[in-house]
Amino acid sequence: MGIIYEIFSRRIFWGPFKIVSYFLFFLIIIFYPFHPVFSTLLLFSYIALWSRIPCMVSDWTKDFDMIDFFAVLIAVSMKTPLSGLYAGVFSVFVMMFSRILGPDEGLWITLTESVAFFFAALFSPYVFHFTNGNLLYTLFIFTAQRYIYDIIIVYIFFRPMIYLAILSLFFGVPIAYLMNKLMVTFLSPFFSTVFDTGLRFNFPLFSFALILTVCVHYLDKYFSGPIGKVPDKSIFNFSFKIPRTKKLHEKTGTVAEDNYNNYPAFFEHR
Repeated sequence: MGIIYEIFSRRIFWGPFKIVSYFLFFLIIIFYPFHPVFSTLLLFSYIALWSRIPCMVSDWTKDFDMIDFFAVLIAVSMKTPLSGLYAGVFSVFVMMFSRILGPDEGLWITLTESVAFFFAALFSPYVFHFTNGNLLYTLFIFTAQRYIYDIIIVYIFFRPMIYLAILSLFFGVPIAYLMNKLMVTFLSPFFSTVFDTGLRFNFPLFSFALILTVCVHYLDKYFSGPIGKVPDKSIFNFSFKIPRTKKLHEKTGTVAEDNYNNYPAFFEHR
């Protein structure tokens, strides 16, 4: 549990995440009476943002998110010529905004995935039509497009990272396959009508969002508090600080004082 605590407490900003969760949930409620479609998009963003938590704690878990599922739903249910574009913007927004709350994710990963998601979502309405309305096949093709775009973008703009991008496929492909199957199996019954009636507010999903909103209070309290606190000398903490004055050094103990005695010139000129 110590390692799990350390990973999630250091790589996710739980305080800001709690505030964002409260704010988004408030907006979902406020906009529902006036603009149910926009409220639904906010609800999708809220759940997708939460699904990014496991993706932001490791470069090898980036395929656990649900952005692709909601992007496909938006693309095929909004019934407008620009539905693919809306789904692409939705994907980019969730990807880029989530990095503010989990900044340890490699910037090259966030940028690459944002562009890949955008273009995969952009073509989702045509893929859905090509597969005769098969949601699972559409998600599989979405994922395949995303990986192809990832490799192309990394090769062009982040070539030193190409080996990591290729290596991540060995982890990502089975995870993405499993996630697509699970999302279609457990979530598609709740959204079976959107393909005929268009995008509508989903109350079971709203109930799940309410549970998450309650949970974020306790998650923030646990991961930001003293419970299970790990030592400062961590496998994830590679930085160190050298105090700048003799007075401060004397407060930190014998080792620091010895450093000052051995290298006085170094500290006097800082």
